[in-house]
Amino acid sequence: MVNPVNRYPFNFRNVQVDFDLDGKKNAHVVHFEGEALENGSTAGKLDLTLVGNGKASELISSPSTVKASLSNFSSHIADVFFKTRGQLPDLIGPSLDLKYAMGTAGGRQNLDIQIESNGLTLDGAFYAGETLELRSPRKPLKIRWDLTEKSYDAFRRWRNPNQQITSNNPLFTIDGSGVLKIQISPFSIPMIDQDKGFPKPDFNLFGSHFDVNVRVDDLKLKQGRTGATTVLEKFDFDIVKKRVGNNPLTFKFNGSVSPIGERKSGLIQGSGTITDFLSSAGTLDFKDVSTSIHARIRNLPSVFVDALSKFDEASGFPPSAFLGDLFNATFDAEVGGLFKSESKGNVSLWFAPAGFNMNRGKMYVERTEILYNKAYQVCLWGNIRFPKRYVAMTLGLTAQALRSALSIKGINDNYVLKVPVEGPFGNVEIDTGAATGKIALLVARKQIAPKAGIWGPVLGPVGDLADDQSDVPPPKTPFPWQDKVN
Repeated sequence: MVNPVNRYPFNFRNVQVDFDLDGKKNAHVVHFEGEALENGSTAGKLDLTLVGNGKASELISSPSTVKASLSNFSSHIADVFFKTRGQLPDLIGPSLDLKYAMGTAGGRQNLDIQIESNGLTLDGAFYAGETLELRSPRKPLKIRWDLTEKSYDAFRRWRNPNQQITSNNPLFTIDGSGVLKIQISPFSIPMIDQDKGFPKPDFNLFGSHFDVNVRVDDLKLKQGRTGATTVLEKFDFDIVKKRVGNNPLTFKFNGSVSPIGERKSGLIQGSGTITDFLSSAGTLDFKDVSTSIHARIRNLPSVFVDALSKFDEASGFPPSAFLGDLFNATFDAEVGGLFKSESKGNVSLWFAPAGFNMNRGKMYVERTEILYNKAYQVCLWGNIRFPKRYVAMTLGLTAQALRSALSIKGINDNYVLKVPVEGPFGNVEIDTGAATGKIALLVARKQIAPKAGIWGPVLGPVGDLADDQSDVPPPKTPFPWQDKVN
């Protein structure tokens, strides 16, 4: 026999098969045991017992009792049973021990499963009927997985069977081995195949509820761009959905980061809620989604932003290329068709939806309106040139902001005072000198020139030349805050 995916050869010896079929009593038993061989060497033992009540032809598909065990069993051979498409050895290690038991009681199934291997352990006890749920909240589902570059790469290949996945991610590599621990209780998800010997869950968020804790320990990421290594320790991520249906999803996270070889340490902390993110069919639907996030990030090495992003690896310009080496942020955010973020000191930024396009590494960000501190409307547009690692954008102070902040009168409602925002990645600056000069000229044109006698006709045309509005993109109205500011 061979694994159909990787053509890995294997066979069994000392095979024993026992049948006890009783058609009159509709009671049937089949027992199979044997030793696995690969390349002529012992590769573990398989033991399987099926008990059924009913037709003998349904014993395999719908047994009443199943007991299965794998002892020191080759993961190359187990890959065929688990349908992991040749990735199981790199996911969990060379061999595994497995115990699986299923029995029926009270109209539903009792399921017990334990897996032990070098790279993975799993222990869970469930009830299975219309839903799969934990048999006792005091016994959570526990999973431990050793996270390495090889196991992470195998996981990506297994989860993306129809994509061409390349190894050696240019953004980052996992240095050594980290540990991922998952603990779930309570837990309930719908079932696809009920009353089967090996029932299949339907991972449908609409019909599920759960409380999950994920902990990452000693995960070292080596940044492809700089070669710097950073370790993530005691990072906890909790995610909870308390009830079935389109109910809120809450989450919180907390962990510490330490760049190796440096004295700086950092942290990641936050919590949030996502609501109205599911359709009645159970699929993700972000049309009416709302989100609130409260987070604090201190000295986070930007390699972690690379790891969490889905940035195009082939572009060669990951987020870390323009965030710098360390990333700091404190923010509260609400998202609901509109992004709204608030920082410390009662200063808020409310972003309207942004549009952009990208061609050959040059991104053009369309005019995006921003409500600053719940009072002043400004806007931003321009180019981000990734090949040259350079930002060339414009910050626009609208007529509303100029009237409210500086009491400048006589300006057109569509007027925008342009302020350059330029610089290489990591050193982008607002040209405050240019802003001050333009504001002074604007004040002179609108408030001094009308009273300046002969100089008025001079200041007007000079100001028009110095502050040309022909290249200002039009705003994309309406704005959600238009009924709140003048």
